[in-house]
Amino acid sequence: MSMSTEMEQMLSVIKKYDFEFRNKNDLYKRYFAPDIPEKVMRKLMKEFDSHLSINSVLAFYDDTLLNSCKTGVIFTVDGVYYREVLSKPVYLGYSDIRQCLVSTTSMYILLNDGSTHCPNVCFSTSILIKMMAELADIHNVYGNTSQKASGTVIKEKLAPEIALKCHAIIHSFAAGCGGVGTGLAQISKA
Repeated sequence: MSMSTEMEQMLSVIKKYDFEFRNKNDLYKRYFAPDIPEKVMRKLMKEFDSHLSINSVLAFYDDTLLNSCKTGVIFTVDGVYYREVLSKPVYLGYSDIRQCLVSTTSMYILLNDGSTHCPNVCFSTSILIKMMAELADIHNVYGNTSQKASGTVIKEKLAPEIALKCHAIIHSFAAGCGGVGTGLAQISKA
């Protein structure tokens, strides 16, 4: 994958703060574009956002003990995803962030719509604020590449008519292959 100038500039910011962001700890696994394994990208799409554009991912910091990619921080061209243990993922677009504050115990991100998010990640929150500010400056020069709204990521279910079409397609091909795999690809009609 070739990277745009914007992506290269943003990635250099992330790499500049990498060691400090991880609290000077090599325990956390991290991945940088364009060398993010396909298996990791599939897990990110499953655990964070099924609509995650793989061409916009700059870096992923995994804060799980077994590197399962279930929690952590994803930096993209247009914003940041974070997911804490036992919670839903949250997306914060750079253009939606009004202000970031750090107290002695927490980090607060205020969005233009008035909502507040308090990421409780294992990484340095003061460095995260510096990174997001620099990434937002670069982002402002190039503009948005997506119209994704900030906030909790909600998994969307297939519309009934689309699920029915998928069901018909999958089973048509399975029947055409002599029934091989008919039990593997099941999408209910309901």
